[in-house]
Amino acid sequence: MTESPQKKRILIASNTFETEKDAYKVLEELNCEVVTIPANERKNWTEEDLAKAIQGFDGAIFGGDHIISSRVLANADNLKAISLNCTGFNHVNVSAATDKGISVFNMPGLSFNAVADFIWGQILAVMRQIVKGDRAIRSGKWVSGVEKSTAVSGKTIGIIGMGSIGEAVAKRAIGFDMNILANVRTKRHELVDRYHLTFVSKEELLFHSDIVVICCPLSDETFHMIGERELNLMKDSSFIINSSRGEIIDEDALYQALLKGNIAGAALDVFKDEPLTESKFFSLKNVVLTPHIGGLADQQIFACAEGAAKNLVSFFKGEEVPYIVNPSVSIN
Repeated sequence: MTESPQKKRILIASNTFETEKDAYKVLEELNCEVVTIPANERKNWTEEDLAKAIQGFDGAIFGGDHIISSRVLANADNLKAISLNCTGFNHVNVSAATDKGISVFNMPGLSFNAVADFIWGQILAVMRQIVKGDRAIRSGKWVSGVEKSTAVSGKTIGIIGMGSIGEAVAKRAIGFDMNILANVRTKRHELVDRYHLTFVSKEELLFHSDIVVICCPLSDETFHMIGERELNLMKDSSFIINSSRGEIIDEDALYQALLKGNIAGAALDVFKDEPLTESKFFSLKNVVLTPHIGGLADQQIFACAEGAAKNLVSFFKGEEVPYIVNPSVSIN
């Protein structure tokens, strides 16, 4: 008598996936055992906790909530696939996963409009003193306590990185009648006519821009791309916006620039250490801080969760998976 194949075991450890109940229905196609570790139980997980939790699972869905280190993966005795419920994968040791034959999938290209919308919210919030105004009125102050704000329309915006997010930011800048500068590794000349932008060096962009927006991914090349030298090139009336990855900016250098008034302000949605529970930025009034929520808009959250589930289903069914981080081990 032939034994029926053992059910696949799938671990869910993603804050945003667990809120999307319809995404779980996709996994039903595998007839698998799904184990969700709720966010409140994972809140204080250490690397050791995650290493223990991952044991015995065939597949896992992670967001950006945890660092998937080589030590964690060393304990993945049965793991064949990690499906990321997010675009970025710098929190996963992809090399270690590849060495263990673990396929890694992500979900690129879904949240670029949501992130671009959010970036414009950051720009308006920090330049027009919206957060300060809210705090003032809640404390009983109608006008006093709110500093003069900075107009947004007609300014020069500098976008570092012109992928889908950078392009979406540029598209919105047209409505604000802005002069658009861009710094990219590879120039796409069709963007010049489409968005009336000018390609410049990073130094020129920093020197001339009223608003600098980081839209490039984190890599060895972009780590601390904005440091003391770069911040000193910026005008003291300028603002910097980061919804990409925290390590792209040297946070110590940024803190000093904000403290000394070398730049006017910043809006940060990403940080070197997340979650950010303590920070010297908390003492500054010229910075707007948010908890890495740029891509968390309703439609995008569901589409990303559904896509992450579909990636895992396709993998275990032996089908082609469209978004593969390490294709050398992608064949089941």
